[in-house]
Amino acid sequence: MTVAVELADELTGVLLDAYPVAATMLGLRERDDRLSDYTADGDAALARRATDVAARAAAVDPAGLSAQDAVTRAVVLQQAGAINDRVAVRAVEYAITNLFTAPVSELLSMLPLTSIAEQRHADGYLARLGAMPRALGEIADRHRAGIAAGRLPVEHLVHAAVAQLDRYLANRDADPLRRPTPADGVPVAASYAAARDRLIEGGKTYGPEHLRRTVEGNSRQSQARMGPADRRRSASGQRQ
Repeated sequence: MTVAVELADELTGVLLDAYPVAATMLGLRERDDRLSDYTADGDAALARRATDVAARAAAVDPAGLSAQDAVTRAVVLQQAGAINDRVAVRAVEYAITNLFTAPVSELLSMLPLTSIAEQRHADGYLARLGAMPRALGEIADRHRAGIAAGRLPVEHLVHAAVAQLDRYLANRDADPLRRPTPADGVPVAASYAAARDRLIEGGKTYGPEHLRRTVEGNSRQSQARMGPADRRRSASGQRQ
């Protein structure tokens, strides 16, 4: 494996570590028991790792590379820069919407797509359900930080996000988080379904229910902070 390919492989690992649910959706199951670290410290750690890979890629003289490795090196530099840009804009602090581009909607949309083909997958899914209150709490904290810093969400998207959470909470009998179920013949512990349902119900009080109240409260707080120009931007979807 060449240096350029090694750096590309390392940066891919950085991305998958940062977005483990996406890794699962890609069929890479080594991180099935993890959720993203949504804290500012987590973002800073991600940026440091990306910057380190980029610095080592920049130190490689492209003149000595094959055409393919030169392209690989360039892609590593571009992708590392994109990671740092994503961290720098602090999107998690104002990305509130009912689309899966926002952290909360991503979790509610993607986790139900998890396949259970062996016991390790079941164990990983249970670990993720257990981590949901922590993750949703981190997201709520980042929303508050964004409002305090003047990074305000788009008003109509906040209303859409609250409506999505209301629909989710009202759908207890057909909760999408219950969908991950072993296929027929898959040897998974008989206790899996009961453990899954227990974690879902136990996590709702501090998880989605708490987040729904927080998002609505944050929305009122952000509206109170707005001047006329801010209100126009929020209503129209413009960023500051």
